[in-house]
Amino acid sequence: MKKRLLSLCLMAVVTVIGMSAWALQKNAEGAYQIGSAEDLKAFAELVNGGETHAWGQLTADIDYGTEQTMIGCNDYNYCGLFDGQGHTIKYNFYPDADGSALFRNVGTTGQVKNLHVVGNITTSKKYAAGLVVWNSGAISNCVSELTVNSSVAGDATHAGVVALAERATFIADCFVKLTINGTQTVNCGGIIGWSGNYTTVQNCLLINETTMSSLGGSATICRNSANL
Repeated sequence: MKKRLLSLCLMAVVTVIGMSAWALQKNAEGAYQIGSAEDLKAFAELVNGGETHAWGQLTADIDYGTEQTMIGCNDYNYCGLFDGQGHTIKYNFYPDADGSALFRNVGTTGQVKNLHVVGNITTSKKYAAGLVVWNSGAISNCVSELTVNSSVAGDATHAGVVALAERATFIADCFVKLTINGTQTVNCGGIIGWSGNYTTVQNCLLINETTMSSLGGSATICRNSANL
């Protein structure tokens, strides 16, 4: 009996150690340190569980693979600071619903900066973007290299940075390289897919690998540019 109890205790200790190996750690200033795909998913789950003001810092380049968990969700906008610290996140998304990007929802106090993303999104749904789907926050000093393989027949509203920009959206000092493959896809934007309210784009460089005029109703920088 004692041997069995000892064995169970040892198993419990090993399990706890294994779990803690994947637990997110904070630095002395209180920022979550994100250095692996497991860390990134854990951070997204924290935000999507209600810790909307979580402060995240990348500590290494990350290959997110085909993990589909985005930061922010319909119930919780991301309202914190995410600092890429010059690191790169690679991802491959295959969404089964509208809205696909590294960040799904960013609120008015949300900030994403110093981040390089290399994304591939293969989708039959609308609103694919390099960084954020629904955005009301600030994006600065970021690089977005995005390829969208779109089978949408009609309005897609894909974009290099933000699919749907709302009031307070601010995009500055960013480099964007966008390719959209989709023979029936229309209504996309080089940086913003659709500006639903007053937004600002400042000091950004865009390379459209796709001739946007070939995607009917599309815009080089932003659709609904009266709000830009």
